[in-house]
Amino acid sequence: MRSLRRPVLRLRVAHRFGVVLAGLLIVMAVVAAVATIGVRRVNDRAIEIDHELSTTDMVSSLALRLADTEQALLRVISANSPERRGELEAGLDANGLRVASLIAELRAAVASDSRAERAAVDDIETQWRAFLELRRRAEFDATDYGPEAAARDEKLADDVSHVFAPARALTEKVLDNEVADAAKSRKAAQHTYRFTRFSLFGLVGGAVLVAAGLLSWLIRSVVPRVRAYARYAVDVAEGRLSERLEVEGSDELADLGHALDTMVRDQLRARDHDQAQSAFSHALQTAENEGDAHELIRRHLQRSIAGVSVVVLNRNNSADRLQAMTDVPEGSPLQHSLAGAAPRSCLAVRFGQAQDQGAGCDPLVSCELCQTTEGASLCEPLLVGGEVIGSIVIERLTPIDADARRTIRQSVTQAAPVLALSEFRANNDALTGLPNRRATEETTKRMVALASRTATPLALGMLDLDHFKQINDTYGHDVGDDALAAAAVAIRHRLRETDFVGRYGGEEFVVLLPDTDRDGARSLFEAVREAVGKAIVNGVDRPITVSVGVAVIPDDADDSSTLLRIADRLLYSAKANGRNQVALQERHPESVVPSVTPVVGHAREAAAR
Repeated sequence: MRSLRRPVLRLRVAHRFGVVLAGLLIVMAVVAAVATIGVRRVNDRAIEIDHELSTTDMVSSLALRLADTEQALLRVISANSPERRGELEAGLDANGLRVASLIAELRAAVASDSRAERAAVDDIETQWRAFLELRRRAEFDATDYGPEAAARDEKLADDVSHVFAPARALTEKVLDNEVADAAKSRKAAQHTYRFTRFSLFGLVGGAVLVAAGLLSWLIRSVVPRVRAYARYAVDVAEGRLSERLEVEGSDELADLGHALDTMVRDQLRARDHDQAQSAFSHALQTAENEGDAHELIRRHLQRSIAGVSVVVLNRNNSADRLQAMTDVPEGSPLQHSLAGAAPRSCLAVRFGQAQDQGAGCDPLVSCELCQTTEGASLCEPLLVGGEVIGSIVIERLTPIDADARRTIRQSVTQAAPVLALSEFRANNDALTGLPNRRATEETTKRMVALASRTATPLALGMLDLDHFKQINDTYGHDVGDDALAAAAVAIRHRLRETDFVGRYGGEEFVVLLPDTDRDGARSLFEAVREAVGKAIVNGVDRPITVSVGVAVIPDDADDSSTLLRIADRLLYSAKANGRNQVALQERHPESVVPSVTPVVGHAREAAAR
């Protein structure tokens, strides 16, 4: 048995693909999120660095401007001409405007920085205001020269230095802070970059592992079973049906496995069924007689279907009854219902259709034979050429399922022609194709009974070929057989559709003419005698003649045995009187040819003599 490892998860295949796809999407989303966050952080660090560098540049520019302003103011103080002083003051004013602008820009730049940095900028602005106050003092507008002016200018220069010294110190401090902040931001940016890169590499590696794991799980849960199913399908296609497929899981592949296994089981059952039916058909063809065929049907059905009992019924038309051709099971209700049962008592025989009786059935018309059976029963008619020759009764305590019905139907279909042929062989002569002695006697009884019931005449003629022993001795038995066959054809050809002819034994034939009186019988048998005389047999150079003894109901007898005895006696009379003639009993007993011992067969002895 081909077995598959149980899947870890019992998921539908579509769900498995969904799990893999969802896992991959989640991993990709995480990688994208981490990458986005990392890039944003690096960008934030870059912005910080740019801000710090920009602030540093502004502080540097401010420091230079303050230094330039200080030098310009000192030059204004020491200027010794009004023209020179005017030029220097104009430059000083322009430089002052630029310093004020830089202080405003610096204040805006450090608005989000630390309190200390904002306080330092405030202090720088305070010193700048102090410079502006100093610049508005009257001493700066003095234009005199001399020792007093020199002392005044020196004093102003000292005041300028006192104003600008703190500003320079503050500017240097802010510059140092901004440079330190820029270095710190750069270091943080580098750290953020390294962390982001490491995180991305780790996540990508993890994503690859997760994707590989999910794909591996999907492959291990699907591919081995697909391969096993494919190998199994190849085995099935090549006719190896003995292997079984053990299916695991509850997904679509498991459904496929169950379907494959069910299909193979069905094919195996069908193959076994076909082999059994083929063996049954072959055995039927080799059955030696009707009894063997009946018993073979019973054994085949009981072996093919568990728990059934089978009875084969034959329709005996001559006796107008159903006969059990196989043993009826001990204790079966059929033992009682078959006693004296007429063919019409079996609904399958009457209607020519299968009939269900017993448990679970409520037929409109109940079958007299099967209505008392325990459990379920099925009666299948044996149909050949539209004629019902019997039926098969199948009994079972449990319901008869569809497979069993199929087996029964096929078996009956196969058996019916064979049974009909067996019955034909049992009732007909192989040489002439005419009914044999048993069938002739049964037909005689039936037709005599019918004539008695309907009060119509029935003529019986017993025919015997003249000098048949001489034909056999002279020309051989093969030619003798040809002579019998030719005579049978001639007799059958001259009879009506309603008439009957059968081979009674040896060279004797029995002909039954329903609804035919004495005169009609004489006329028809004379025509038969002439037809036989005209029969041509290869190798025989003499005519074939026949003697006929005729007895009529109700004139000569009222039962079949008496009718046969009288016809045989009259045949003996025809032989004794020269052969090749028709002998009938006269209407008046006193004119009857002297009788002989009425034993059938004397005519053949007379012919031999």
